[in-house]
Amino acid sequence: MLKGKTSSPYSQLKSDRAQRLPPPPKPDISRNSDLFQIPTRFPTAFPTNSLKAQRALMALKQQRPEKLVEASRALWQCYWRDQGDLASDADLVRVLTPVLGEPAVRALLTAGVADKAIKDGLLRATQEAAELGAFGAPWIQVTVPGKEPVCFFGSDRFEQMAMFVGEIWVGPVPSKASL
Repeated sequence: MLKGKTSSPYSQLKSDRAQRLPPPPKPDISRNSDLFQIPTRFPTAFPTNSLKAQRALMALKQQRPEKLVEASRALWQCYWRDQGDLASDADLVRVLTPVLGEPAVRALLTAGVADKAIKDGLLRATQEAAELGAFGAPWIQVTVPGKEPVCFFGSDRFEQMAMFVGEIWVGPVPSKASL
């Protein structure tokens, strides 16, 4: 499924469906922003080259896994809230410095993202996702003991995930749930 060598592992995905998918409709982004109560704006640069950010997260997962969620959130906010550019070293330094400190970010963006093991790890993860059928994000694999793992695409699948794991989904803000 993955062929050749390009600048981004995701650009190697050869899914016909992925190539036909338009960007998400802007009204959906706005509605999800209201639903999840998370300020969101459609990025001015969509799609973007997020390879360096992905490699930085892979390196961080190995080096400082306790910071992975916070760094992931900072990168998401940079792109989906603040209109930042994930291909820009300046933006990556700006948003990751509060999480890691500037010296650690600069080291991560030089040695970390250039490390062959990190590159190979991201490529493996991308290949595994492609083998599962992933064609976009969010792609979520849910595993329940005694059941085969099931994959879900999209941020509108939480009810289905809850049903799969045997839980009740009352929305992202339970205090505002209504029937």
